[in-house]
Amino acid sequence: MVEEPGNKLSVFISYARADSSAFAEELVAGLETVGFDPFLDRHDIAAGEDWEHRLGHLLQRADTVIYILSPAFVASERCEWEIRKAIALNKRLIPIVYIDVPEEDTPEELRRLNYIYFSKPNSFGPGLAQLTEALRTDLGWIREHTRLSELGARWQEKDSSEALLLRGPELASAQAWLAGWKPGAPAPSDLHRQYISKSAELEQRETNREAQRLAEIARAQEEREGLLRRMARVNRRWSILAAVLLVAGIAAGVVAFFLYQDAEDFRAEAESAKADAEAARADAEIARAEADERNAELDQYKTNLDTINKAYEALKAEMESQGEPLPLPAPGEPSRADGEPAPAGPSSPSPAAPVTSQRAVDAALRQTRIASGWDIDVFWCAGPNATANKAEADAIVARLTAEQNLQLSARAGQAGALSYGLGRLRSRELSEEINSRPSYSARGLEIRPEARERSEGEALAGFLNSEMGLSAQMRISGSSTPYYLSVFVCNGG
Repeated sequence: MVEEPGNKLSVFISYARADSSAFAEELVAGLETVGFDPFLDRHDIAAGEDWEHRLGHLLQRADTVIYILSPAFVASERCEWEIRKAIALNKRLIPIVYIDVPEEDTPEELRRLNYIYFSKPNSFGPGLAQLTEALRTDLGWIREHTRLSELGARWQEKDSSEALLLRGPELASAQAWLAGWKPGAPAPSDLHRQYISKSAELEQRETNREAQRLAEIARAQEEREGLLRRMARVNRRWSILAAVLLVAGIAAGVVAFFLYQDAEDFRAEAESAKADAEAARADAEIARAEADERNAELDQYKTNLDTINKAYEALKAEMESQGEPLPLPAPGEPSRADGEPAPAGPSSPSPAAPVTSQRAVDAALRQTRIASGWDIDVFWCAGPNATANKAEADAIVARLTAEQNLQLSARAGQAGALSYGLGRLRSRELSEEINSRPSYSARGLEIRPEARERSEGEALAGFLNSEMGLSAQMRISGSSTPYYLSVFVCNGG
């Protein structure tokens, strides 16, 4: 069974490039074929990045972490760091053996787990089938583990902002998830428990505030009704007084004196009750203002979400009216729909919902894109002219890396020659076998964006022309890879 697009299990693959690089790439292709979303470490780290921060982010968003055991892996300090980090996040760990290593050399944290063997004489197919079965175990629990972990990490990074805590049905669902944990699945982390606990505390406080506000309103109403009852009693007294004055004119002065004193006492009592009622009303108004402020924040959040939802629906309707379905990756194909290698790094989040057009969506999302940037792969063609092609591809990556460093040293959009931020940059080989396919057939210098990202492709072409004197032709790709551009250097041959 192949997972639906946008609902795939995210799998982080930790390996040692010294002896497992080719196998790791083969494993990525195999996992993509059976419907998972695998990605590699190191390969996806741009020059100059804080590798611990970058790898920590990749591990945070992964549903499961696979460790490829080999002699170079067990000797690597960075691989050991990745194990400790994944354990700290309570991630599901699956060790697989590519090259046999002595048991005593295997990290203790992995030694107690069940291995899946790909090492000789074991073949790739049965190992992949066993790995697939393991990955699909507790699938719903694992996905929710990752989602709540990312929400909790964002809440923690934003100074524990109450605006990012769970409320209502979301909180109830998270509490049910926490209560439904069973041995065998990754345990909830301390961050999970703290995030859900703080959310419950906030909801209880808000419930108590609302109850207090309603009680204060009820008390003020009760005091008002008491005042009206006292005023009714006074009116009856004055009616009796009028009758007495008519009957006993001589005693009118004395009676009037005492009634005047009684009225003054009552007036003072009424003024005191009125002041108490006004104070209660003021307190109720303050509580209502606080509630209105919280509701306004929630309404703004809902408005933003509705705007994105409408945009997505508008884009979907526009594409369907033109007879074009929303592009989805072909099942069982480890590369992009047009044959182009899919980027190994994290893609930008697929919109749960969209704006009046995809261009408006891109404009909204681009404000946050400088942190991860556009991923660019520069493929150089193998063959007779491979050395020259690789040198030109490496030069392009070096120039883009310099542009990226310039962007990261200033505020987004206010430095550098490109109008958008840069993320992972790589120089990659394109074999003659792959380039002979009709979907490739790259010649000269080409840039391949998808249709809705043509303007970013043209901006990159202008950048290469102005900064390096290179003239690139544009070729529109048929597959959907948001915030990803590919460049082909295939001179000669």
